[in-house]
Amino acid sequence: MLTFLILVVCDSFGWLAFRLSNEAWTLLQIGLGGYVVGRTGEKIVEKIRK
Repeated sequence: MLTFLILVVCDSFGWLAFRLSNEAWTLLQIGLGGYVVGRTGEKIVEKIRK
């Protein structure tokens, strides 16, 4: 995910010799969404256990 972050920043400033494809943006969205859902699930389980 950090690699994608660096690529997105470089793409935004035009520092890449190429533009990121739509597939790269989709993969980034899936990865970020999975992270958010995973962290939320951890917090919910923690509260249920108490």
